[in-house]
Amino acid sequence: LSVKLALRVFYHTEFLPVVCSFVSTTAQVFGASDKEQSQLGLAAEEAMMHILESFPPEDREDVFEVTCTVRDGGLEFEFNNLGLPPNIEALPTYNIDAPDQTEEGLRLHLMRQMVDRLEFINRGHEGWRTCFFKSLAAPRQFKAHPEIAPLSESQEKITAHTATPADAYDIVQLAYLTYRYSYAKEFFYFVDQLKAELQSDRLVSFVARTSSGQIVGHMARLLDPDCSAIAEVGAVMIRPEYRSSTGMLALLKAVLRYRDALSERIQLATSNLVTAHPLSQKLAAIMGYKPLAIFLSTHPRAQYQAMQVQSGRESNLYTIKSLCEIGAFPLHVPASHATLAERLFANAGLPASISTSQTTPMQPKTVWIKKHENQTHYAKIKAQSLGADFADVLRTAVYELSIERVETIALHLPAWQPLPEGIERALFTQSFFFCGFVASTPQKWFLLYARLSHQRFDFDSVCIHDPVAGELKDYIRLQYETLIPTGTQQVIQ
Repeated sequence: LSVKLALRVFYHTEFLPVVCSFVSTTAQVFGASDKEQSQLGLAAEEAMMHILESFPPEDREDVFEVTCTVRDGGLEFEFNNLGLPPNIEALPTYNIDAPDQTEEGLRLHLMRQMVDRLEFINRGHEGWRTCFFKSLAAPRQFKAHPEIAPLSESQEKITAHTATPADAYDIVQLAYLTYRYSYAKEFFYFVDQLKAELQSDRLVSFVARTSSGQIVGHMARLLDPDCSAIAEVGAVMIRPEYRSSTGMLALLKAVLRYRDALSERIQLATSNLVTAHPLSQKLAAIMGYKPLAIFLSTHPRAQYQAMQVQSGRESNLYTIKSLCEIGAFPLHVPASHATLAERLFANAGLPASISTSQTTPMQPKTVWIKKHENQTHYAKIKAQSLGADFADVLRTAVYELSIERVETIALHLPAWQPLPEGIERALFTQSFFFCGFVASTPQKWFLLYARLSHQRFDFDSVCIHDPVAGELKDYIRLQYETLIPTGTQQVIQ
């Protein structure tokens, strides 16, 4: 388990006992002996006083931070120093044979005696760090996830049914037990908001319940806010100890059997499947969902409980299932992606009439909607029509979002209209690459492009179950590596 603790106070000597207590108490928690605690406490006192002695009095209200990181069988403490830069080449030394003449070096001498390593690190605009490390004789280990024994099939009978507003609190609890506070759809953490959604037509929830009445699993149907003929099936949650039970199978059957007044309008079901693990993808494959796109690096990866997954940002496999016969529709695609388009839509059983012809835009202005999510560093641009100014407005949008430190831009371009000449060149110039197709309506589709900045994306972290989805992933990887060759440390800014 990687653990990092932090304390933030002001640059005042009054906080010295607080800092020393933080260091020694943290050391105690992680297995330090009484002697090791005392040594670290003394090192902390000398480190803070060494910083305060050269700190400008007028800046005392700056925030002083101490961090502790557990590593390599010991503890590493960092003290941030926003004061006068130390002269590393002329640090004072202490001579025990001449204490009065070398008293200035006593603090550093004591610090070095108390720890195994002492460093002064220059962080540029972030100031300096005084960093020391001490190995512990008997470090205490903490498990990231306690072992959870799966329940046997005979222990509990599980049934599934539609949820009511009365189930809202239990579903909120289930979201926490499955993802802690990291699930992307935030309304699942607010009882009142979830009740309102359950009372509306937007959301139909299905819960798996044990014979004792406990809710242990959840799935939902969410209407597309822009098209009533499309619904997303997702919001999969299940208590870790029930992952090998019949709960998910019961939920799948409930979802497939469900019919209401809106069911007749819904022609296309979609599902955005996480790629941190293949469980939800396997369930979607059983239900007949087919891959059409991958949304890359959409948000920080959820905290999956009792499941080992790589850290980083989540990516989602976009899949669809046709619920009725859909008539033929036009699909305008750059010639370089036409073969993949034919493969994906044929696999999904959708009658796309693919055209690679391009034209001069009839209108001067590009029309689109741009949304930016600050917390996830993610932006979405949905274009309704492409005008003669497309290259210019795209360049401006990229510049504005880069200033906001956006890491991922998902660009949706209307494939139901002829594409403007030179569109691939304009996209490549701004570091966009092709990622698949997304439905606007059952007969109108977007081309999906992505731009990943301030990150080096790892395609090996994208777990894929479906073979066709695997082909799509490999195709997207080639597009990305055309922008950023493999083996380089380059990133898009």
